[in-house]
Amino acid sequence: MGRSATILTLMSLALSALACGAVDAPQPMPVTVEVEVTRVVTITREVPREVPVTVEVTAPAVPTVDLQSAPYEVGSLTGTYGWSTDAQGPQCQLVILHRILLTSQHVLEFELACQRGAPSFNQGYLVGLAPMQDDIALYTQWNTALGETCSIVFDLSAGDGAEVIQLGSDAACGFGQGVDATGTFLKLNADFPTIGCLSPEGGCP
Repeated sequence: MGRSATILTLMSLALSALACGAVDAPQPMPVTVEVEVTRVVTITREVPREVPVTVEVTAPAVPTVDLQSAPYEVGSLTGTYGWSTDAQGPQCQLVILHRILLTSQHVLEFELACQRGAPSFNQGYLVGLAPMQDDIALYTQWNTALGETCSIVFDLSAGDGAEVIQLGSDAACGFGQGVDATGTFLKLNADFPTIGCLSPEGGCP
């Protein structure tokens, strides 16, 4: 029997209906992503935004070993992304190596570093591989100690940035208390990255 498939549904309210002054609530617009999985869990979270977004994920622990060793070409999404509020506020930086495998599968190798801001300045750091389809990538990792899954959605459909939605808790993702990677990341450059340079334990040599 073949492997199961991951289905990610991103329900986003239509901005055009609001702009036109429609009285009826705009209808959700589904986006479906399918990748191979090894174990399935389900997580739902509503992300507070100017236009509310609900993300529902039926997600796996991604089989990263084969993806890590597979030959690839560098894709156009490669580069450094970031968002921040101010010097004392929350901020995140995201580094992406966009891998296009010989099988035509797209995979994001990423490094994510965030901090909560004042007064605690708690930090969060994560590296991983996220299979991608139709400009949306899904990272999942099972946290055995907590019995929870860290899931992060990367939506790169805008072309000049990345919409990141963290579904797992701060603890499940290995982040400090109150750290959340959710946000709209602008693309800062398209340079080929060295994964590991954002690490709070020392970064690049």
